[in-house]
Amino acid sequence: MGKTLSYKPISHFVEMTGFSARYFTGKAEKGLIPGAIQPGGPGTGWRFEEGAFNEWWFSGRREQWRASTGVEKRGGDVSSVRAVKSDSPLRRRMRELRENA
Repeated sequence: MGKTLSYKPISHFVEMTGFSARYFTGKAEKGLIPGAIQPGGPGTGWRFEEGAFNEWWFSGRREQWRASTGVEKRGGDVSSVRAVKSDSPLRRRMRELRENA
């Protein structure tokens, strides 16, 4: 008997990772997320095969987060505030639980 594939909506992965639906939609449109499909055809919602997505996500093959251009140089209309990378909601919650234990 073959393995049953499990397809999940973008909202599942947004909650899991803390990244936006727009981030995943853009990657899927460019063909960068394995197992991404639009079951209703072009212009409809994306779904991702859970196993392929997790392998891609946790392998680190995705494009890494890049800071604002304002971090590299000063000037123009770029904010002078230093950009910081935020954790996913899951990592923040796990850190809170460890600190309060």
